Amino acid sequence: MKKVFILITALLTLIFFTAGCSKVPVPGNTPAPSADGSSEGVVEITVPDYVVTPSLDAEGVSELEIPDGQLLMVEEGRPLVPYYAKSIDYPKGQMVQAVTLSDKSGAETQTGLKLPVVSLDSNESTTPEMIQEKYPAVDFTWKLWTNPDGGSTLIIAVFPLQYDPATTEITFCKNYKFKVEYIQTTVSITGIKTADESYSPGDDVVIDISLENSGSLADVTVKTVIKDYKSGETIEELPSRVLKELSGKASYSPVWVSGQAEAGAYSAEISLYDKSNNLLDIKQFEFSLTPPT
Repeated sequence: MKKVFILITALLTLIFFTAGCSKVPVPGNTPAPSADGSSEGVVEITVPDYVVTPSLDAEGVSELEIPDGQLLMVEEGRPLVPYYAKSIDYPKGQMVQAVTLSDKSGAETQTGLKLPVVSLDSNESTTPEMIQEKYPAVDFTWKLWTNPDGGSTLIIAVFPLQYDPATTEITFCKNYKFKVEYIQTTVSITGIKTADESYSPGDDVVIDISLENSGSLADVTVKTVIKDYKSGETIEELPSRVLKELSGKASYSPVWVSGQAEAGAYSAEISLYDKSNNLLDIKQFEFSLTPPT
């Protein structure tokens, strides 16, 4: 189970930095909210057929490609397989809570193809051995981006092609249907910045957060997570703060004691939750620890 969690974390980081996803608007027939204010939508993804480019050398390695897709390169020693991503825009006031796979169909199999192996070190003179397990181990991952206009973009990355190196069997699934749960929210993060323009390793980093509730009084929990900007790895989760009966504009300034942290690029991920632990808004702010000159 730990290996699957590591894979999902790596995949989320990958799709966070992947550009060129095909965008579709939010479906026009928005369902009515339920009693708790949540709604559900459906996203259907049809993956284009993959294309095989046979090898011209003695190794007999074939390359696979999905039109408008990407190549999955997050773990050395894995087969190089393509994946496919779609993005869906949500307006300000709607926040996605969960994405679940409700159906998939159109599975086909093929055998006899030898795929390339992922090598993350371009300077390595030898090719790593391929791990003899079916890959990928998950059907999809998803990531939520927030946009400057206050809306958000949901990115769903599907992994339609699973490869078994031991048997060379490829299982390819073409059609996916997802259930997307979201809520209506009046609480938003209006700004994030650091109190000082620059920080050195070991400094206390003060993060100034501005937020606003344009609706009725609400208790809002603010969570702050410091991450490595490049890898997305969590460095530290700061203590949460509950803002009681928030109304109108407010501010909050958590402090990260960087301690033994190395110089480099970091991000502060700020997320807001209601009493039912529904996500109300989430944003990231990049900053750096720079050694004094």
